[in-house]
Amino acid sequence: MKAGSAKAVLVLVADTRLGAPAGQFEQALGDGAAALLVGNEDVVAEIRDSFHVSDEFSGVWRADGDEFVRSWEDRMVLDEGYSRVLPMAMSRLMSKCSLGPQDFARAVYDAPTDVRRHARVGAGLGFEPSQIQDAMFMTVGNTGAALSTMMLAAALEEAGPGDRILLASYGNGADAFSIEVTESIGRLAERRGIRRHLASKRMVNNYETYVRWRGLMTLEPARRPERPPMSISELWRERRQLLALYGKRCTSCGTPQYEVRPGRVCVVCQAKDQFEPYRFADKKGKIFTFTQDRLQSSNDPPNTAVVVDFDGGGRAMFDLCDRDPDAVEVMMPVEMAFRKLYFNRGVHNYYWKARPVRD
Repeated sequence: MKAGSAKAVLVLVADTRLGAPAGQFEQALGDGAAALLVGNEDVVAEIRDSFHVSDEFSGVWRADGDEFVRSWEDRMVLDEGYSRVLPMAMSRLMSKCSLGPQDFARAVYDAPTDVRRHARVGAGLGFEPSQIQDAMFMTVGNTGAALSTMMLAAALEEAGPGDRILLASYGNGADAFSIEVTESIGRLAERRGIRRHLASKRMVNNYETYVRWRGLMTLEPARRPERPPMSISELWRERRQLLALYGKRCTSCGTPQYEVRPGRVCVVCQAKDQFEPYRFADKKGKIFTFTQDRLQSSNDPPNTAVVVDFDGGGRAMFDLCDRDPDAVEVMMPVEMAFRKLYFNRGVHNYYWKARPVRD
């Protein structure tokens, strides 16, 4: 990595593309995100070489202000775009490195919404079906800009030292990389990863819930006072509590405490100004009590509010997400999830919610 004084660079890729109701894209697209830490110390995979192709081909696009993805005629998009440009970058990378398909443990490359074309690209380059990384079409859908990075993360979960991976992404051209897995892959800490996220996902059980979450259905607002505007100054002042879910721990008695507006006195021993920062975001806990609110506006009614007792101490109230309302019970194990609460007066408001622990 050549980035001057930077020791490492965090690369985040995320995409949410919306297909119009009853269209092909509604069934084919998915939301996804992935993150990679790029550096030169203790790496689990090394980029050995790369090849890049630039091609101004607009096959699928969404202009600023468009709600739904647009696409040109399928045959034009696939024949003159994806199926021409992507294999060009992949084959030229292999020629540049003097490697063939047999030298790679995995071929990880972008997929269109037509999964047959994805398989055809790999076969045309000489890869066996067992070498081609699953594009997750049947489990997640096409996640756009995030897809190839998510596929790489999934491939690394099963890779061993010395494995070569051919990674390629497509869009206004193509980028291809030859990657070699190092011995450090065996020292990765336990993580949920792609495999366990897929295994623990919850299905949306009806189409009405889906269109509510997507904002495609206008709902009658709750008969309650209008939500006040978000205070930018308060968000800035309390950013550590609100965005990083930091509380405090009393250095006198050791009790963790979470308050959005922290006080100066310990709620247990009454020691004054004797605190150290304490992070709750990575702590799990159990539901102490809960209520199901059927009057508040919600995309997934009823709104479930819970009081969480954190492992190691501390108690606070949060909304509960990703849950079956009928399965919520006292002492249910929960973990924290950072979520967008609402969009109001041009401001996206984020905060933390609890959710049942995922396997």
